[in-house]
Amino acid sequence: MGTELRVDSWYRYMLYKREAYLRSVIASEEERKEIDVGQKFALAAYPDIWADDAELVERVRRFLGDNFYWHERLAKAGSALEVIETLLHMVRGGSVVVIPEHAPPVAGLAWPPRKPQASSFWGVDNYDAALDVPVMDRYRAQLVRLEAERTPWSEVSSMMDDINGRFMHAAVLADPIGTLPVFAKAGWVSKYGLPDLSGYGTEIVDGTSALLTDAMPFEYFPSQPVGEAFDLAKTPNDGTPGTWYTNPGSGQMRLYGADGKPAVDLDFDHSHNGLRPHAHNWGGGVRAGGNDVVPFSPWRP
Repeated sequence: MGTELRVDSWYRYMLYKREAYLRSVIASEEERKEIDVGQKFALAAYPDIWADDAELVERVRRFLGDNFYWHERLAKAGSALEVIETLLHMVRGGSVVVIPEHAPPVAGLAWPPRKPQASSFWGVDNYDAALDVPVMDRYRAQLVRLEAERTPWSEVSSMMDDINGRFMHAAVLADPIGTLPVFAKAGWVSKYGLPDLSGYGTEIVDGTSALLTDAMPFEYFPSQPVGEAFDLAKTPNDGTPGTWYTNPGSGQMRLYGADGKPAVDLDFDHSHNGLRPHAHNWGGGVRAGGNDVVPFSPWRP
């Protein structure tokens, strides 16, 4: 069942989910024509003018909430303009169709009327009032709204810190001895702290506990030289398949592929093209460089 969008002098425009409107998987010629007419009608409207129509916005909220569960938050709490712009985006993409149906006749009046009334095709009843606002001013106002609703960089940075911190803790818990020097050199230990390692290394070797808490402390010296490229002289080109090798004295690691050859190099201790950390992929025995380095944040919660 459709939901009424708008009514003008000639048509009542109804909203449908595309699959609910079509009688088969492939639209018939008649259905395509109706969909095209409705799409042109909707996309010719000014979203900010439609957003001022409280009853129209409420109908669209109900339609989105009833038919698209992932828009539940928008249907309940989104701004009027967000609701209208989301609908028009879905009409443009084809998941929602707008279908023109003949408006029901008004009691006591002939239909269609002898003199066609002014059409609200553009979503405007008073054209003179609408023209008082220049198009460029509308555009600037929309840019201001978009900028105000953009996710702040501080929030994005906090999300990335959370991802990086969880990745580091997972890696350290899996292999503290191999990964701690890398993260310490990259400054991640001081930034994100350490997970609880009190239970690591509980194996008994010759009757002696191998707990990390029993190990001698070590000190990290930041004055150690850092190269701008992976120190290949210290990194073997052959290793055990599926294992990581930590480059001694640097914030760099190498993963060996199924054939024991280098597959990925990770650099934590310096920037490349503004990326820190970053990764170099290997292919055909050649290590990617230049603009082929890629950002690196592998944790997937």
